[in-house]
Order: sequence, then C-alpha cells, then structure tokens
Amino acid sequence: MSGRLPLLRWQACQAIDRKAGEVRLRFVSACSGQEAVHQAKRTEAQAYLAAFAVDPEAVPGPHLAAEAVRRAMSAEDLAEEVLAASAAWLLGEHSPAIEAERVGGKADVRAAADAPGIADALADCLAALEEIVP
Repeated sequence: MSGRLPLLRWQACQAIDRKAGEVRLRFVSACSGQEAVHQAKRTEAQAYLAAFAVDPEAVPGPHLAAEAVRRAMSAEDLAEEVLAASAAWLLGEHSPAIEAERVGGKADVRAAADAPGIADALADCLAALEEIVP
C-alpha cells in the first residue's frame, strides 16, 4: 500500500484544487480570458483615477470607456466600482479563505502517514471548502 501513497496524495491534491476552483466560481466569472480582463480593468481603473485626480478631462482605458458607455455611467464611477469589487474579492474574506484552505489541505494530505490519513485530510479540506459560501 505504501507504494500507492504518492498516487493517493496526488489524487487528493488534485481533488482539493478542483474543489477550490468550484468554490471560487461562486464568487467570480469563469469564461475564457476573464481573469486577464479583470486585471486589465483593475489596471485601467487605477491609472484613470490617478489621471482624473489631476485632469478631469483624462481619458479612460478601452475597457472602462466601452463599459461606461454601455452601462450609461461615468468612467469615474465605473473605475471606483471596479476597484471596490477587486478589493472585496482580494482583500475580503472569501478569496483568502479559499486559498488558505486549499494550501493547508494539500499540506495536510502530504503530511498524512497512510491512506486513511490522506482520506481524512481530503475529507476535512473538502468539507471546509464547501462551507465557504457567498
């Protein structure tokens, strides 16, 4: 059985990563390229607000400009909204909790001495991740 422990650990760690990804989807969009778009909007929002503070005629980046027109709002309001949403995700309780449980659960799996220990560590981690809800 000890020869199977590396495989069991790997499978458990993969299950933890999958579950963490599923839990993140409760809070963020999951379409191709969306993370890059969120980063671009965050960067544009920071740059625009810094420029707008010294020049009210500052021009927003392309993502902000297009979305502000589509949503019939000012680029300034949108930039503030983008940064607030980003901070809520990155600095709020959910993203850190998911990441801490993902990394901690995998450490517990790696530290387990035998198959039942791996199974227990996996079950504990999956249960903790499942409890993270909006």
